[in-house]
Formats: sequence, C-alpha cells, structure tokens
Amino acid sequence: MINIPITIILSFFLGVFLCFFIKRRRIADAQKTKLKTKNSKVKKIKIATPQLAITRAISVRQPYAEMIILGLKKEEYRSIPTNIRERIYIYASNTLDFDKDYFKQTGKKEEDLERGYLIGTVEIVECKGTKEKGFAWQLENPERLITPIKPLKKPQPVWFKPF
Repeated sequence: MINIPITIILSFFLGVFLCFFIKRRRIADAQKTKLKTKNSKVKKIKIATPQLAITRAISVRQPYAEMIILGLKKEEYRSIPTNIRERIYIYASNTLDFDKDYFKQTGKKEEDLERGYLIGTVEIVECKGTKEKGFAWQLENPERLITPIKPLKKPQPVWFKPF
C-alpha cells in the first residue's frame, strides 16, 4: 500500500475545488454586468447568481433570433429533442435567412440585425414532438442584453458553451 500524506491529498482536493469555484464566479460576474435588460415590460434588471449562471447557448439564424428576443417566435423547431429546461443565451449566427414577412412587418433592414453575437436570453420550458417539423422547443420570457456579447468559444450549430 502506498503511504500518501494526508496534507497532499487535502491540498489536491482544495486546489480542484478552488479552480471550480473561481471559474463559476467569473461566469457569474460577467453575467451580472451584461444581463441588465432593455425591455422594461419583462424585467428591469436581471442579476445572475453563481448557482443560476447561464452556461449554454443555442445558435439561431437571423431574423429568427431577433423574433425570439422580441417574443414573436415562441417555438424553435429542431430535428432533435432536448431535456434542458433552463434559461439559455440566444446566439445570432452570421448566416442570414431572408424572411420577407419579417422585414415587411418591422420595417428593418438586413444591416440592422446583430450577427455573430449573443443578443439575449430565453427560457426553454417544454419540448414537444411534431410530425411535420420535428421537435418544437417551447420558449418563454425573452430578455434582450443591453450590449451584445461576443462569445469566447466557437459557436456550434446547436448547443455550445459561450464562456
């Protein structure tokens, strides 16, 4: 049997714990400064705590990302189901889908839409299977970020961790 002093074992576990705690704290601090919302109808100020830190983002093409944040789009259709029921970031991908109806309704132009940034947050509350379109992810409580955030990690087509 190998004799390892208890101080070495304790210092190892303390180091692992501190690394985890510091990382979670940095995420929470970044979100405290970025999650103040513009939309006064929903909430005036949203402050994340370390336990409730948002760690996931979903990539959505414009103008659909903007429609989600405005509350016009309540369902996101995907080919895969999700068990996630929490608040997530909405990443407006660099790809633009030209939706004539959206531009007619809002009067906005292509260059008015943010692309390549996290533009807000939304809660996923349910996932239902449909015959025609795959799976409908039910979205509620959208909030726009005051300042769009460029993700630190490379965005993926569906889920990714932005920080």
